[in-house]
Amino acid sequence: MNMKKPKFEHKVSAAITILIYGVGDVGLSLKGTLMWPYKNISDKQVRAEAATFLSHVLTGVLQESHPERIEQILKDQDERLSSVLEIEQQDARIPCRDEEPYPD
Repeated sequence: MNMKKPKFEHKVSAAITILIYGVGDVGLSLKGTLMWPYKNISDKQVRAEAATFLSHVLTGVLQESHPERIEQILKDQDERLSSVLEIEQQDARIPCRDEEPYPD
């Protein structure tokens, strides 16, 4: 299978898809997009490259981001996690972080 050099955004999309669905559940086309121009790569190598590639992409994006935007992303994450964990704790009757874990 001869394919053209994939665009950067296609490589990013392939890496995300591989990590979400698992390397065994995606086709050769996606693997080929990520690994181009190399062929006959093991699934273990494809999975490792998907993680490494995305790590480098995100690191590069973060280096170009404004500190205020990063702070807002972290604040949003804290709010999401706090909300989700609070609901889960109530549903599972798990003590809140400021309660004793195992009251008598």
